[in-house]
Amino acid sequence: MSAAKPEGYDSVAVANQFILIAKKAGKPLCSLTKLVKLVYIAHGCYLALRDKVLIRDDIEAWRYGPVIPRVYRTFRRMPPVAEPLEISLQTDEKLAADDARLVESVHGSYGRFHYTDLSELTHKKGTPWDIVYRNDGVKGKIDNDLIKDYYYDLIENSRQS
Repeated sequence: MSAAKPEGYDSVAVANQFILIAKKAGKPLCSLTKLVKLVYIAHGCYLALRDKVLIRDDIEAWRYGPVIPRVYRTFRRMPPVAEPLEISLQTDEKLAADDARLVESVHGSYGRFHYTDLSELTHKKGTPWDIVYRNDGVKGKIDNDLIKDYYYDLIENSRQS
C-alpha cells in the first residue's frame, strides 16, 4: 500500500513551470525575487479560485516580503548573477494541464512586471505579508487562509472594475 500523496505540488515544480513558460516566451527569468513572487501570486490565485493549495510548502513573511524557503534555497546563487534561471532537477513532479494553464495565466498577467514591481504589490498595506510581518515584526508563516482571503478579494474587485 502506498502512502497518500500530500495536497499540492512541490513549490519547485511550480517554479520550474514559470521558468519554462518564460523561456518559451523568449524572456527568461533572471531574478530569484521575481520567481518567488510569481509562485506566491499563483498560489494565492489558486487558493482563491479553487479553494485548495497549489503548493504544499510553507510561505513565510521575511523582511523583504513573502518567501517560499524551498524555492529560495533551490534557486539562489552565490554571488547573485543576472543569468537566466534554469529548471531545477530537485523534483521531477509535473503540473496537471489545468494547473499549468493557471500558472501560465498568472505569468501572462504578472510576468511582464519587474521584480521590484512585484515586490511592491506583495508588500502593500493589508497584504498577507504586511499583516504577518509588520504586525509582529518577526519572520513567520503566512497562513493559507489569509492568502486565500486576500486574493479572493483582489480577484473579485478586479471583476467589478
